[in-house]
Amino acid sequence: MCSDRSADAEYIECSIAGGERKIVGAVDGTVVVIGNSDNAVRSCLEVRRGVRPSIHTDTELVKVRSNVASNNTLGFGYISPANSAKLFSWAAPLLMRQAPGNQQLEQLLAVSAGKVLRGVAWTANPSPHGIEDRFLFSLEPGVVSRLQPAFETAERDENFWKLVPEGFESLTIYRNKTPVTAWNSLDAAVSYKLDAVPAVLFSELLQSSLAVYGIENPKEVLAALSPPMLTMKPSQGAEGSILVARVSDEAKLRQSLTAKVFNGDKGEILATLASNPNPGKEFTAVFADGYVLLGKTENMRAGLDALRRDAADDKKDLQQAAQQSSAPIVTYTNDEARLNNFISTLLMLQGRQLSTDEVAKLQETLRRTGFASTETRLNAFGIERTTRSAFGQFSTIVGLLQPDSNR
Repeated sequence: MCSDRSADAEYIECSIAGGERKIVGAVDGTVVVIGNSDNAVRSCLEVRRGVRPSIHTDTELVKVRSNVASNNTLGFGYISPANSAKLFSWAAPLLMRQAPGNQQLEQLLAVSAGKVLRGVAWTANPSPHGIEDRFLFSLEPGVVSRLQPAFETAERDENFWKLVPEGFESLTIYRNKTPVTAWNSLDAAVSYKLDAVPAVLFSELLQSSLAVYGIENPKEVLAALSPPMLTMKPSQGAEGSILVARVSDEAKLRQSLTAKVFNGDKGEILATLASNPNPGKEFTAVFADGYVLLGKTENMRAGLDALRRDAADDKKDLQQAAQQSSAPIVTYTNDEARLNNFISTLLMLQGRQLSTDEVAKLQETLRRTGFASTETRLNAFGIERTTRSAFGQFSTIVGLLQPDSNR
């Protein structure tokens, strides 16, 4: 349902009966401003009329844009330091497995993150294989220097590919020189700028990122592991991911695991990839060929099943790409669903539908170009993540035009 009204501009508002979501458009001369709230649209109009300052007065924006944008840049985005911290304060409780809405906690996290983050910038540029999206998370200089040990790389070891199933949904490879040193540097980086209570909160946040794999004492467990480490979502059927790492001290690792989660009915430790994890246990650890696989049992069962169906030749292109990357952290994500959604949205806007043969050809093409790669590095300004994919973030933005029922 759409309605229009005249005020300081010509407004059009569209909504669904009984729903809270809406689209608001304002036409001011030759400019149209479209947003999802009256306040957002009105703010932009006030900037256009000089009533409130433009984001161009943000000195951090000017500096960041000069560093990341070029004549070839197709798109640019920016989040100010204050709003970067605010967004982090909303997301962090979810990562800590706490219900959102605790205003006191969110306020504490926002103030703390504001001491570390200096804004986020995004650019999109053309590349030989599609679009290159570059994200720069600017950090305080003291934080950057303390993060350097986490980005020192080890000698290459590619034997882990035998533990990666073909057809995985996502895979992140961590080539940090010493896992426990990398962990300690993350802890030191956030503690450097924070008071005691926020520092403890951020430490809990870091620990919760490994608790999903059954790791309650990260420093003890990581001290028994050596690079590379992997986290992967093994297949579409898996709800979460599993962790894979080379073992440097199996006795110490077993002792650390059995002291907490893998003691009693909560978890079990198995040997060989032919194992059949007990679905009644929450966590499973599998030792095989000098490596350990850790995670929720449902994800482990999906991963082991996928490995038993594996066809090694299907991973050759991906392995070669990974070997050529010098990044300390690299992520590969199955991009077929996003690409399919992007193309189907464009067709929907044109009022077209694909034939059965066209759908089959499209799916075959997407299988050949269906992985996006993301490299994570540390530079003088902060953490830089560069993603290369067929259509980049533009495919995500266009996909938002699909109705909810089609996504």
